[in-house]
Amino acid sequence: MRKCEMNIPIIAVTGRSGSGKSTVCKFFSQRGYTVVDADRVAAEITDTSRECLNELAERFGSDILDEKGRLDRRKLAQKAFASQENQAILSSVTHPYIIREILRRAAQAETGGEPFVFVDGAVIVGHDFQRYCTEIIVVIGDESQQIKRLTARDGITQEEAEKRLSVQTTEKCLRKAADHIIENRQGLAQLVEQAKKILGKLERKYEKT
Repeated sequence: MRKCEMNIPIIAVTGRSGSGKSTVCKFFSQRGYTVVDADRVAAEITDTSRECLNELAERFGSDILDEKGRLDRRKLAQKAFASQENQAILSSVTHPYIIREILRRAAQAETGGEPFVFVDGAVIVGHDFQRYCTEIIVVIGDESQQIKRLTARDGITQEEAEKRLSVQTTEKCLRKAADHIIENRQGLAQLVEQAKKILGKLERKYEKT
């Protein structure tokens, strides 16, 4: 467990793209807990923050913006996931904005009396947001299945999916950082059962009496 700079425990749910972490987070949300989707926060920020968009265009080229100055997410993804260096640049630009908004939403959950809040994000381990996390749940998937999910979900080729996974945090690093590990290799029922057990542990640990 790491020290969180907020009073409310922040439980990160992370894993490589297509691992099934969003399915785990959906289960937590259905149980009534706040889940902050870091990807959704990032999308909202790049839709509304001209400052952030200008920084991205400066680093990745003006062609990532369309004629109306809106972000072309596919073009940005092609450039950002082309190398670990480019992914680091993307993180350095967007993460301060994302972290600020996630912490704002966590504070809202705390004000509402929630015992803890979940954050769904692929880019947590080894990045700035990790220091705000009280505990980390890592979802580990089968790589062949991850590639299938990515191609279906994002409309990208197998080669693009493989490239995206190749520059993400390795399974070894994720396992090392994890407080809890969910193995997503035997279908939805087993995935949910593991999530249920972890939720029970968190409730016993953090629920206010």
